[in-house]
Amino acid sequence: MKLPLFLKNLALWLLLPAIAGSAAQAAILPDEAQVRQALQQHPRVLAASAKRDAQFAKSEQLRAGSHQTTLRTSLQRRRVSDVNDHFGEGQVALERSFRLPQKARADASLAGLTEQAANIELQDALHETARELLRLWFAGTRTLAEAQHAEQAVRLHDDLASLVAKRVKAGDASRLEADLVQAERDRARAMLGLARARLQAAGQSVAARFPGVTLPEPMALPEWISPLPADAADAGRELLRAEYLAASHELRLARADAEHSRGIAQRQSLERLPDPTLGVFYSNERNGAERVIGLSVAIPFSGAGSAAGARAAYFEANAAQARVADLERKVGADFDMLWIDAQAKRSAALALADAARMQAEALRKTIRAYGLGEAPLADVLLARKASAESTLAARIAALDIAEATDRLRLDLHQIWDFDE
Repeated sequence: MKLPLFLKNLALWLLLPAIAGSAAQAAILPDEAQVRQALQQHPRVLAASAKRDAQFAKSEQLRAGSHQTTLRTSLQRRRVSDVNDHFGEGQVALERSFRLPQKARADASLAGLTEQAANIELQDALHETARELLRLWFAGTRTLAEAQHAEQAVRLHDDLASLVAKRVKAGDASRLEADLVQAERDRARAMLGLARARLQAAGQSVAARFPGVTLPEPMALPEWISPLPADAADAGRELLRAEYLAASHELRLARADAEHSRGIAQRQSLERLPDPTLGVFYSNERNGAERVIGLSVAIPFSGAGSAAGARAAYFEANAAQARVADLERKVGADFDMLWIDAQAKRSAALALADAARMQAEALRKTIRAYGLGEAPLADVLLARKASAESTLAARIAALDIAEATDRLRLDLHQIWDFDE
């Protein structure tokens, strides 16, 4: 049973509430219209759609049945020896086998199950393709974060170079310090060039796999993660786990397959009941001296093969049901792994965000002290390196938790839900 929407939202926000606010979170994902078009035009989804159409055609064939009308004709020449005479004779017959009503109902049920499984397969193809897009998208946003971080590093070195130049002009700093800052600025610019190249490559990778979807321009990236009470996380976990299992296309498809296997077993057991063949015939004998119109009935007898087929189908249905039970455990374990991973990433993101704030404040104070002549340049460069590493790590960690959140939201059909 599916959870009401407000309970799903409550559970999700208990798990991962707010990454730099809902507006910042919405800005991370691509436009939904772009995503819909890119997914629906993806070759994997087009293949799944064509396969669904084929399955629907097979279901129509199953409903119609394989029984056909047969025209049978024969010509013969009769010779009567005692009168030394010859007669031309012939026969025409129309025959058709008929499906028993219980078999027709079973076939109609199997046709419906075939269509149900085909729809789920298409939905699963859409979902798996959306997962790939989400992964590529966040890989691109990480390169975007690195490029933005490199731009900030260049601006910081430009400001630091101006500060050192003023001190050199005032005679408070040596020319060596100016050279050191210039070297660091050149290195920062080189890193910016590499970061922009990686960003361009990431954008091309997304565009190649999903035409029409483009990485965003420089944007506000999440840098703050709200704390999460442990009791609130535990309260939301079971709600989300139940919904995760209910929304799993893989599990739904396995259940549909098990139901289809049971239907085949039931249908196979009906094969022990024979389908009769009814016919009407007309024969002309002794050059028309005798004309015969009649009806014919043929009833085949089932043998050991039908019973063996029914047993085989029964065991296959049991195997399919066992696969469902195994898959339920696997999908549940997948959710538990995602949950634990998200909680670990949240803790890491919180710690890294605190460290980045402290390192940024330390850098600000060190630069101020250097401007007043109270700290050497070496301390500024060391503080700048520590602050840069902490800031970038905090941004990447924030993106990691954003991806974990959106991965769960995608699996719960709260974003990019294009199931039809």
